[in-house]
Amino acid sequence: NVPVLKILKKKKRLGGAANVALNIKKLGLPVTLASVAGKDKASTELMTIINSFKLNKKFYFDDAIKTVQKIRQYSDDKYLFRTDIEKDIIYDEQLLVQNVQELDFNILVLSDYNKGTIKNPQKYIELASQTGAKTIVDPKKDFYLYKGADVIKPNLPEFLEWANLSLTFDIYTFIDDNKPFLKSLPKELSIPNIIVTIGKKGCMWITSDFIKVIPSPTVKSVDPTGAGDSFIAGLICGLSIEQDMYHAIITANQVAALSTTKKGTSYVRRNEI
Repeated sequence: NVPVLKILKKKKRLGGAANVALNIKKLGLPVTLASVAGKDKASTELMTIINSFKLNKKFYFDDAIKTVQKIRQYSDDKYLFRTDIEKDIIYDEQLLVQNVQELDFNILVLSDYNKGTIKNPQKYIELASQTGAKTIVDPKKDFYLYKGADVIKPNLPEFLEWANLSLTFDIYTFIDDNKPFLKSLPKELSIPNIIVTIGKKGCMWITSDFIKVIPSPTVKSVDPTGAGDSFIAGLICGLSIEQDMYHAIITANQVAALSTTKKGTSYVRRNEI
């Protein structure tokens, strides 16, 4: 017998960098989404949703690009599986760099899903440093490609894979076993803050001076989809109100935890924190 999934309803939501931008906007901050998309049905639907949220955007459109789609299937509140419709994006990246160059910003977020949109992260990091802006990266490539960023935020599986490490049963034991290596990373990567999200446990904050585990608040989690996007939005919210990095991370943990109480990619409003 083949399992059959009967579709009762559909809901279209923003994903990827668009979800990061929406989360930032819903926390009450000005934001502009810069990206690329195709000239296809998915792109038209994407722009309709972006416009419905009155989200500022600066896009490059190209017939040769296939707009990325992720289709998540749920049964009641249980997340079953995901189907991706995509192919590697091929285009002249300088066109996106120019779009970013025209923007006025004090924080630049690189939400890199390694689909081909961001081919050379250094172009954006250098651009931000020239204007005195901070760069926050959600990475999917070799971390060395993001040298010079202010913050890099991998999740734990991404971090372990990149560092060729295996996690012991306890995060504190893991830190003790790998402390010299972990503390060497900020200087080696020229990235002063490495924040590794560790799911419902919160995150591990690595600097050249210390390593801290900052716990997440306990919530009734429904779906972790997009929690990393919400974390970055929360971090930016904290930094924008001049919290120091420690307290901005606490805000980020709160926003990410709240996002997991909602199904699918979702956003958190400031009054919910």
